[in-house]
Amino acid sequence: MDGYYEKYLQNTGNPDKQGPWARQLIWEVARHSIGEELVVYPLFEQFLGKEGHELAEHDRAEHQVAQVHLPQGQRSTQRGVL
Repeated sequence: MDGYYEKYLQNTGNPDKQGPWARQLIWEVARHSIGEELVVYPLFEQFLGKEGHELAEHDRAEHQVAQVHLPQGQRSTQRGVL
């Protein structure tokens, strides 16, 4: 994800090149979040008990912040900004 963000920043001022990197970054963030929800968090909770639940909840809160910004990012990529 860091690489996509770097490419996005490198193309500042060029919406035609910046847009695809922004969309790729958004896709990777969403895919990462879904993968953790489906695989990682249930395993945390199953094998680490209360501590695993707390770790999963902490990460879910971080993902919620990202989710709030993703729809705006998707609209912004149509204008060439993130």
